[in-house]
Amino acid sequence: MLVIEDEATIRAGLERALVDVGFVVGTRGHGLDLEQVLAGFRPDLVLLDVMLPGRDGFVLLEVVRSTPTPR
Repeated sequence: MLVIEDEATIRAGLERALVDVGFVVGTRGHGLDLEQVLAGFRPDLVLLDVMLPGRDGFVLLEVVRSTPTPR
């Protein structure tokens, strides 16, 4: 799972809660490098904050959707 949230407290809380129930979690405070992140880590689920600095969650959603899924 990948969590993209700019608020550090929320990001850390989400990560802790998800790890506690068994998920492998990657986090980012912004989505500026999302293409590089997805090249090395292809999550089954992405949690996106809509109001992010740089590129908002709607733009990042299109990046996720357009990234090919490895087979």
